[in-house]
Amino acid sequence: MATKLTLTVEERIIEKAKAYAKQTGRSLSELVENYLDTALLDYVSIVAIDLAIIKKSLLSKHKDFEDAIQIFAAHSIKNLDFIVTRNVKDFKKTEIAVLPPDELLLHL
Repeated sequence: MATKLTLTVEERIIEKAKAYAKQTGRSLSELVENYLDTALLDYVSIVAIDLAIIKKSLLSKHKDFEDAIQIFAAHSIKNLDFIVTRNVKDFKKTEIAVLPPDELLLHL
């Protein structure tokens, strides 16, 4: 099932990507999907959210419920390197390292 993804990207990058897509006879969505499917997913793990994580999050002292879910989900993974988020400030009290997306690229 296809779903919508909204990205914020520099205009010059979008223009280059559109030109490349046109040259190759592919859609921009197809290019992004193929990239995510082949490259990015080699570096990330998708964590299942179960009832235990939800309960811990609801009972936690974290200000934001969604942040708490991410933190407790991260704790459920052995050898996790870091959480990647644009919202680094709300994760300062976690024991797991937190990186913004641009710093993640330095670790790949």
